[in-house]
Amino acid sequence: MARWALLTGGLGSHRSDAMRRLAAAVRATGRVAAGFTQRRLLDDDGVRTGLQLERVTTGESTTLARRAAAGAAEHEQTYCEMLFDRRAFQAGARWVDQDAAGADVLLLDELAKVEAGGGGHTPAARRALRCPPAVIVVLAVRGDQLAAVMDRLDLSDEPVATLELPADDDAVDAFAAALR
Repeated sequence: MARWALLTGGLGSHRSDAMRRLAAAVRATGRVAAGFTQRRLLDDDGVRTGLQLERVTTGESTTLARRAAAGAAEHEQTYCEMLFDRRAFQAGARWVDQDAAGADVLLLDELAKVEAGGGGHTPAARRALRCPPAVIVVLAVRGDQLAAVMDRLDLSDEPVATLELPADDDAVDAFAAALR
């Protein structure tokens, strides 16, 4: 089983921004970062209209969610006023499968209500956690869902490192250095 680390914070703590900073910090130490992050999509007024899933190794992206304005298509599921595309979750799991062998650190951003229920990124997280111990899996988990996500993923051992947001760039760099 892979070793794991935790990046956590409450609503609005910008976990995804921190995960992108973490990927850069890992790369700056000469190690390979892989996995995926999420990016908020905003309209001209700064209102969230969706989420983009981005592959850490290539920058490839796909729409993960969009604001629920109409009924869900067959490949979509509604959570928190957003329609999530199951195909994007599958893409994230595929990226983990494709990139894990060459990775030092696998980033999985964002585990929350959907994953606490066993959906969303849960299959990708389970695959990542089956990597050899040389790989460290960093899970970005919304704080109020932490216990449920850990239970869902059978995480009873302690993480190798933890970063609680908000945190400055120095804290992110120190977190990246601890991922050894």
